[in-house]
Amino acid sequence: MTDKLVEALNRLLNIDLQSHQIYLQAAAWAGEHHLDGTKAFLLRHATEELGHMHRTFEYLHDRDLKITFAAIPAPSFAANDVTGLLREIAAHEAKVTAVVNAAVDLARAENDHDAFQFLQWFVAEQREEEALFRTIIDKVGLLADAPGRLYFIDEELGRQAHKS
Repeated sequence: MTDKLVEALNRLLNIDLQSHQIYLQAAAWAGEHHLDGTKAFLLRHATEELGHMHRTFEYLHDRDLKITFAAIPAPSFAANDVTGLLREIAAHEAKVTAVVNAAVDLARAENDHDAFQFLQWFVAEQREEEALFRTIIDKVGLLADAPGRLYFIDEELGRQAHKS
């Protein structure tokens, strides 16, 4: 495997670790705003992101490749409401998708079939993540300024957190 592809896989590992922290910070934001269902939903996603990082870690290790951790900037949100928070998370997921796609492009260009196959799981996962947040944001929009809007959003995200 070329150094460029190893670097791309390490970028994936690091952005998933960053995603873990972003979801934790978002969960803390939700907790501060007494949105327990939203907090649970975001904590579940934090755990998933850590699992994604472990998946890449094990892959690099199995191929006897160098694993390099980068400094992770402290996450912060400019959001004033749950919709803004979800939009910021969706924007981050789009960045993750770009990292995955760049790694896939490199694996394909270098004819590294093993890396290409490994990355297909991440391609499917990112499609699901982006669709999930797009759907949630769209549904939140359906509620507009309805009375109890925040309560219904929090309840639905709490139900999402407990789905298997």
